[in-house]
Amino acid sequence: LSIEFTTMSLTQMILHQFNTIYGLIIRPESTQYLEEKLGDIIRRNNLQRNNVSNIIEEIANAYVKQNGQIDFVELEKLQEVFEALQLSQEKNLKDIETLMPEKVDRDKFFHVIDAFDMPQGEEFTIFGLLTFSEGKYQLEDKEWQIWLDLSECFYNEGNFILAKGRYVEVQKFKVTSIEHPPLEDPDDTRKELGHLDFLGIPYSLEDEEVIKRYEREWKNTFLVIMSDLWLDQSKTFAKLRTMFKVYQDENLIPFVFVLIGNFLSEPFVNADVHSAKYRVAFDSLGNLIAEFPSIARYSHFVFVPGCSDFCLNGRSPQRHIPNMYTSRLKSKVPKAIFTSDRHLPSGLDYQF
Repeated sequence: LSIEFTTMSLTQMILHQFNTIYGLIIRPESTQYLEEKLGDIIRRNNLQRNNVSNIIEEIANAYVKQNGQIDFVELEKLQEVFEALQLSQEKNLKDIETLMPEKVDRDKFFHVIDAFDMPQGEEFTIFGLLTFSEGKYQLEDKEWQIWLDLSECFYNEGNFILAKGRYVEVQKFKVTSIEHPPLEDPDDTRKELGHLDFLGIPYSLEDEEVIKRYEREWKNTFLVIMSDLWLDQSKTFAKLRTMFKVYQDENLIPFVFVLIGNFLSEPFVNADVHSAKYRVAFDSLGNLIAEFPSIARYSHFVFVPGCSDFCLNGRSPQRHIPNMYTSRLKSKVPKAIFTSDRHLPSGLDYQF
């Protein structure tokens, strides 16, 4: 799933990693401590957004490993973790920066069809869409596809990825590492691809000027994406309540929540049983969101069905979840949108 204008402030990046990803509650004094330390590192080393995100993720991961999955992040323990990592040292920063290149070097990446011309055993990187077909993962583009051996790594299907590995046998690529393509400045993309439309909505030059103005004015706009949101599990609602509370208390209201199924922990196969569970699940979610007025009023909620969710026609692509299950939620969350999965990976676009 791709979206434009997903910029986050440093505070939002910290909250996203600790609260949303790791399920921790980080207090204002701990957030301020990290902001000061990371701000100093950013200024001295001129770090890019990807590098900063990697650093925050490493801090959060180290904190959980050292202190366990506790609810609140304590400042003293956070300081210990930060100092132990020695993130201010140049060597560590260079190690972190190698996790993701700052700029796309198109000459180093191959299309899927190019893989068949590479010598077996030689390591290289190919770009394509990760899909699942006939019980196997494959990487494909508009010209070809190749089977993947993902025994050493894992990624969700439906992502455009950079897969590094070796061509080991006929039409099979053994993957050793996977990454998202690095961020690229829109101007660089246009130089390579002109005005190719990625969303199916043609833009004029006037539209582009409006978009640039939005980018300047909405610097703190961000979104939250979650999948396999099992609404029949009490722990799901506990985690959601924690997340919503942090966002509202910190006055950091996401522009959009993208919620991707499956929405039950078991496939929708029995209409008598699962219809009732669906109604309860979405009614309960609507009630929960309504407890946080700022989020309910200002955030968009986009619901995308999973492969095991209710399917009216019994086949892919999935249609949107029917109104008979979602009407009460929509009455409490005015910006809720239930959509089809037919265009995944898909894009979200500002309307103006």
